[in-house]
Amino acid sequence: MPGECPSLWELVEEHVPPPERPEVKRILGETMVDLSLELRAEVVMLRSLLREARSSRAPASDPSALLAPPPRLRDLVRRELRQLLQALRQKAVCEGRDQAQAWVQYSPRVLRFALEEPGGDFPAQEAFQTPVGEPR
Repeated sequence: MPGECPSLWELVEEHVPPPERPEVKRILGETMVDLSLELRAEVVMLRSLLREARSSRAPASDPSALLAPPPRLRDLVRRELRQLLQALRQKAVCEGRDQAQAWVQYSPRVLRFALEEPGGDFPAQEAFQTPVGEPR
């Protein structure tokens, strides 16, 4: 492997004359030498795959971008989304429109995220329900 330390067997091949190599291999353990060479070949292949995967990835991509946002940030975003939805609801009510129509352009996933409590249920949704007798 270029730029890396040679394997023990590569050193043997480099420094031991060919007629003496079978004896050295027997002393080291033929099975162990073969296994070592196989593992080394596998490492070379895996490194090649890793290099290929890294080069195919966008240079600006950040592995931490795949992680979920920290809980405080997630809760802050959730609160801000709730404020936006509340403002849209109030505007729709003031204009005599149905609040559901004000939210129709938003992704159901975003609405679910904004309305659910950290525990996973939807009690926050009740805050957005139109009170009885109030026009929608």
